Amino acid sequence: MKTKHDKLTEKQRAWLKHIEAAREQNIPLSRYAKENKLSLISLYGWNKTLKSKGVIGGGKARDNPFVRAVPQHTSGMHTATISFANHTQVEVTVDPSSLMNLLSMVKAL
Repeated sequence: MKTKHDKLTEKQRAWLKHIEAAREQNIPLSRYAKENKLSLISLYGWNKTLKSKGVIGGGKARDNPFVRAVPQHTSGMHTATISFANHTQVEVTVDPSSLMNLLSMVKAL
């Protein structure tokens, strides 16, 4: 009996290995592409193609590990919205010290 992987071309299997390697290393595809001198556009394209073929999971709301967190106490807290180049926005409510730590981490990305 053939599996979905058996039906892949050699090229598709090669890109699948890269995508699986990034997942095993628990790093973003962008970092994996950079570290392995791969075209990020190609890696994203093959990731999308292999998802649409059902070879790899992901991309669905149920696969999203993030949940909305609502703070209980906001006394002395500040709300900040962080906008990334890819138009993603993250809104956080934190105390000033934690906000500075968060911004330092974001700056390092």
